[in-house]
Amino acid sequence: MTAEAKPLPQAIRPSGAHIAFAAYVAGKVALALLYGPLTAPDSGGYTGFADSILSGRYILNPAELNGSDSSVFRMPGYPALIALAKVFFEDNWALALIQAQTLVSVTVTCLLFRASQTYTRRPWIAWAVATSYALSPLLQLDLFILTDSLYINLLVLVLLALLALSARPSGRIAGPSLVIGAALPAAFLLREATWPLGLLFGIPLVVCLLRDHRSVLKKTLVLSIALMPLVCASTAIGLWNEHRTGVNFITTGTRTALLLSLLTLEGNGTPVFQGDTPLDQAARKAMAESHNVPKDFGITESLAANGFLLTQGMNEIEVQKLVTSRFREVFVFHPDTIVRRFLQTFGKDVLFFTFNAPTLLRDLDYWVNTGRFEGIRAFLSKAWNYPSPGRIIWLGTEIAARLIALVILVLYVTAPIGLWLTRKDRPWQLPLALWLAANGFCGAYSLVHLEPRYLAGLLPVIWLVALGSWDNVASKWWGRYRAA
Repeated sequence: MTAEAKPLPQAIRPSGAHIAFAAYVAGKVALALLYGPLTAPDSGGYTGFADSILSGRYILNPAELNGSDSSVFRMPGYPALIALAKVFFEDNWALALIQAQTLVSVTVTCLLFRASQTYTRRPWIAWAVATSYALSPLLQLDLFILTDSLYINLLVLVLLALLALSARPSGRIAGPSLVIGAALPAAFLLREATWPLGLLFGIPLVVCLLRDHRSVLKKTLVLSIALMPLVCASTAIGLWNEHRTGVNFITTGTRTALLLSLLTLEGNGTPVFQGDTPLDQAARKAMAESHNVPKDFGITESLAANGFLLTQGMNEIEVQKLVTSRFREVFVFHPDTIVRRFLQTFGKDVLFFTFNAPTLLRDLDYWVNTGRFEGIRAFLSKAWNYPSPGRIIWLGTEIAARLIALVILVLYVTAPIGLWLTRKDRPWQLPLALWLAANGFCGAYSLVHLEPRYLAGLLPVIWLVALGSWDNVASKWWGRYRAA
């Protein structure tokens, strides 16, 4: 006689969320095992910086401003992590680092699911937000020796803290404000653009505090705890660089990023370098010697022009001042170039970035074999000229993903309309504040150089605002329809 099997207690009975989480973790592990640590052109700069930290040069020696010292070109956060990994894991440091990045991404995705469910009280929205984040560019970036993976997750931690603040207008708010106060300076140490862009998160933070019933003094204290560490971190980096070079600055990377933007404008027909200054001459020489067609002018030409200026006896700070001055002149005195630059950067890659998992996986495989991404046009050509069932099916998944991405983008862009339609029934202040902050990030990057990976940290905001605002409208109209 066999004993009857007892049912599992409810607490340990597997649910859909448990199964999905297990599949997600298995997929991330499989990607790490299949592709292992990957490097990009920027990876060498980070590892070289890490070696200078380990050798003591970064601490003990003055820095050079002749273009050869990566410690003034990049932020020290990621190189410090690489140095730490090298100390503890020696030759296996790269594998340990991508495993840590993967672990952080998995953890943040789980936290995002819980926070979205608590905030929206719509399980399907929580599933959509978490799934879009799990299938975001992190599929690639977790495997690269680059700052992007950790930076993206830190921005999402700020979002999670804001959602926690909005859920407890009269509860404890010290914890979320401390999370913001730690995440923003940590993100700044990875990417200098966090200062001042990170202050845009002050918009939704102020909205959360306005709903709080505490005194103005306590609200000011919370705001200071959240944002002042970022200000202090930027000041500290400036003072440290002044100690090493005699000049106060954050990084010299601005000279290449801003010049890239100006060269792209010139290549697309906007006159920028028509004068006879050293900057004009260097830019024209770089464009004349380039092998790219004008519309593809970018980082290669920017590095070449910077190199020409440095060989003329200028240092990096002097070059940066020249480029920054020209950038301000172009965009302040010719506002029409803002629209032109936005249209140039907001191309097809950014248009579909809200959901493009099939493309990310295909490009990841192509990168491992070739060291570059394939691009949708090359894949379309291959599928047309050499059709196969596998290619046709995969092309179908990419088309479906792009349709989803377009729908989400339209819902996001029109979200203020949805919020206005339900303004009397649902809180609209925080979603609108998040919408404004995300657009500020996007707009600032579009003036300089915009890539989908730069905006991946905003994906949860985009999905949350897009679906949440229009779900409220649909619920309101459906309720009226049923009542009628």
